Amino acid sequence: MKIAALLLAALCGGAAAQEMTLIGSTPDSTFHLIEAEARGNVVRAWVLSEYHAPVDGARSAKMLFEINCGESMARLTAYVYSGARGTGAVVGTSSPRGWEPTMPGTIVRRVEQRVCR
Repeated sequence: MKIAALLLAALCGGAAAQEMTLIGSTPDSTFHLIEAEARGNVVRAWVLSEYHAPVDGARSAKMLFEINCGESMARLTAYVYSGARGTGAVVGTSSPRGWEPTMPGTIVRRVEQRVCR
């Protein structure tokens, strides 16, 4: 499923009134940091992914990256929406995945660099 590939790209590759910070983009999506909260050594960062073209009826996703700043490890939970900017019906979700290393050149590494200071 293409949605799963886009979510995986965020790890391996990738609300309208809230202030967002541009994190980066891929050929398929643009990523913005919505908010981040530290809990000990782990930062929970919400990221909005806006697809450049609809994918399987979806136009955006909100992803919760949990990043262990001391270990450079992250895991992801995602909610996929039919509308732009995380609006509309939820058309897909992913359960939290296991912890994985953050890799150079990926969206998750860019989020890590922004929130783990």
